[in-house]
Amino acid sequence: MNKTLKKGITLLLSAAAVASFALILYGYFSEPSVSLSSWKYSYCFVSSPPLILSPQEKSVVVQGKFDVDGDVRLLPLNFTVDDCMRRVLVDGKIRFERKECRGCADCRSTIINITKVSRGRHTIEIDGENFVGAFNVDVRPLQINGTPTPEFSDWIYYYPQGNATCGGEKQSRQMQDATPINSKLRLSPTEKQALILVNLTVDNDVPELPINLAADDCLSAVLLDGKIQYKNNECRGCGSCGGTVINMQNVSKGSHILEIRAENIAKGFDVTIKTYIGPKPYTFILLLSIILLSALELSKISKAFGGRSDTAYVVLLIIYVTLLKVVAVEYISYLMSESRLSMPGVSAITQDLGVPASAVPLLVKFATTWDGAHYLKIALHGYETDPGFAPLYSWIVSGAMNVIHNPFISSFIVSNLFSYLAIIAFYFTASRHLTPTESTWAAAILASFPTFIAYGTVGYSESTYLFFAILSWNLIERRLYLTSGVFAAFALLTRYLGGILVPIHLIAIIVDKKMRPHNKHEWAALLMGLALPVLALAGLMFYVSLSSGSYTTIFEVRKGWDPTLFEGPHWQVYRFLEGDNNVMFENYMYAFPFLIVAFSLLPVSLALSAYCFMISLLLLSLAGQSAAGQFRYLLMAWPVFLALGRIRDPWVKAAMILAFIMLGLRALLFHLI
Repeated sequence: MNKTLKKGITLLLSAAAVASFALILYGYFSEPSVSLSSWKYSYCFVSSPPLILSPQEKSVVVQGKFDVDGDVRLLPLNFTVDDCMRRVLVDGKIRFERKECRGCADCRSTIINITKVSRGRHTIEIDGENFVGAFNVDVRPLQINGTPTPEFSDWIYYYPQGNATCGGEKQSRQMQDATPINSKLRLSPTEKQALILVNLTVDNDVPELPINLAADDCLSAVLLDGKIQYKNNECRGCGSCGGTVINMQNVSKGSHILEIRAENIAKGFDVTIKTYIGPKPYTFILLLSIILLSALELSKISKAFGGRSDTAYVVLLIIYVTLLKVVAVEYISYLMSESRLSMPGVSAITQDLGVPASAVPLLVKFATTWDGAHYLKIALHGYETDPGFAPLYSWIVSGAMNVIHNPFISSFIVSNLFSYLAIIAFYFTASRHLTPTESTWAAAILASFPTFIAYGTVGYSESTYLFFAILSWNLIERRLYLTSGVFAAFALLTRYLGGILVPIHLIAIIVDKKMRPHNKHEWAALLMGLALPVLALAGLMFYVSLSSGSYTTIFEVRKGWDPTLFEGPHWQVYRFLEGDNNVMFENYMYAFPFLIVAFSLLPVSLALSAYCFMISLLLLSLAGQSAAGQFRYLLMAWPVFLALGRIRDPWVKAAMILAFIMLGLRALLFHLI
């Protein structure tokens, strides 16, 4: 690439980076401030028929308004009442009356002709009765050419016998004050419909104000100052559980009345309002600009951050990892707000874990999906409740809860904090073998790797284990054997497979003379360092035996999921050649490229090459459910990324990073489904 073209591309990318960053800041500071206050609700108001009523009630009075824009000689209305319609009144005059009600008398509809209806607004009242099973009321106008079609609104209902919330007294049908928790209003699960009124205040005029409304089970209508913003004619179970984004147009500065009409199909009944901020394309543009600029001028960019020192590169990496996490969180938030990814049942999860329900659904999703729930259970109730998972990550989360007092936020912070520490530790370890620029590329590729993006964001132990494993290796390279053993023990306590670090460290010392002890004191420190992980595992086994009565509980619990944890790599090759269980073989295919790349580390470090080779053999030997999760175990072979950082062509590395990011977002989505 000639210098003029390179300079032009650099200027364009720099302009894109600066402009996108400015737009991000502008969007952050100019985002309209929206506040919600004065929540009120009533179960006696509904949006429109059909009215799904409490099956425990035996009678109901339904009242509504309808408008006609001209005088009507004959207005036919179609009524459906399960079971029976006792009478119908229009403007207080009886227009239909049934002397004797019976089961399902009006289930299949009854047409009533209302005569001499004048132009304007009228009141309609339906008295219904229920004998057994479902209880509902519906009324629809029949279309007749040349006859104005009435518009129904302002429906209310009450039970004359007063057994439910909507009693016979007028005062019980009025709006009740409510106190939501985190913008979530919990309603009575025995009720079927509810009207919620909220005072919405905006601090400046906005052409479009999006809000995210979630209702368990369904939103039937949303109005702002009496104008319909959203309407749903077909409610179904959990139809709006995941949230619905509603864009309200031309909202002026000041206070407004937000009216929400919700329906309950089964079980819980709640409504949540969130001011919605969709994924901003500027963040993606900034991330892409930084990646491509790095491919062109990484050394020059680092000088702008204080020269080619390690500090400059670490700052760049922290900024880069932060952008990756912002993109990942915005992506998942967007999918959840668009109902493309189901919201977790926060109340059900928090009840299972025995914690308060005041939690952000996105963080609950991050903290409790798949194995995350096990880690959180240990953090809340102790290691002995779930010894199938190594406890150290959960203990750290438990410690964070003493400060933060929220298990979901604690889990998110711990996982993401250790992902930053792991990248920093990796950079300093790589810089012992590579140039600063190569080390930065290697760290950026690791940070962009799909497994790191997915499991460094959610509540998993991957990033914590990776930090301890890398730091332990860094220390043993510097012949700090005892300290290395401490962090190797931490790695084992974070993940049981971390026990492989003991033979890896032993083999590395055998093959690399530089890592061998130089005197008796160092030999003693080495033996103690190698013994520490073994002692840590023995301590865990003893601790669990105090409550279970068996020293082998840890292994027995694991066998409950996988009777055979290891099969050996020869069985995987056999299965592939014989065609037996080829679906399982897909779980192993990721380790083969890592095994091949491990050989390219031979010119860098024989010990690091041996490290990757042993991890690859371990991954190829896993069986059952452990093998199914093998993709996330690839991070254990972290030295492979040193080889990728040595690739000379920066465009190849940039293309690899972009591919990894797209796969990482997909991996995160797959994990959270």
